[in-house]
Amino acid sequence: MLSGGIPAIQADQWYGTGNDTLWPRPGHPTLLVWFSHDFPQFATLRRLRARYGARGLDIVFTTSTQGYFRNLPMPVPTVEADSLGSYVTRFLKLPGGLAVEITRFNHTADGRRRNELTQNLKFFDKMGGVVFVDAKGIVRWIGEVTPRTEATWDAVIQTALAQ
Repeated sequence: MLSGGIPAIQADQWYGTGNDTLWPRPGHPTLLVWFSHDFPQFATLRRLRARYGARGLDIVFTTSTQGYFRNLPMPVPTVEADSLGSYVTRFLKLPGGLAVEITRFNHTADGRRRNELTQNLKFFDKMGGVVFVDAKGIVRWIGEVTPRTEATWDAVIQTALAQ
């Protein structure tokens, strides 16, 4: 657990974070974003990072393997993780790191894949939306990040940075 009572993001593979593997980083306000192909969200996150990155705002995307990448079955989870990492950091050039958890799974009697819940989903999925953690590790806001909610996020981040 981090100082504010939330667990650190779990990952089997990290992309775009340098050598750091403890996120949120102590002393840094952080947006925890569950990766999806939501392009309006990407533009809003880029603007927030441009405004607050120099003041310490981190953005961390999280995801887990599902057995496929962009509609193609993946032979092994590490190949899928590397594909996701390349897509997020090199193709989309999203403003932040990516944490990928390898999903444990089994097969049903008829052969379908059944994923188990990952550690990040067990804790953070209950919150829903993007999670803003302040520099002390305390969750301060949870919600959508869209152009429509950008002013709210500005206010929340500015308030946290002023403390």
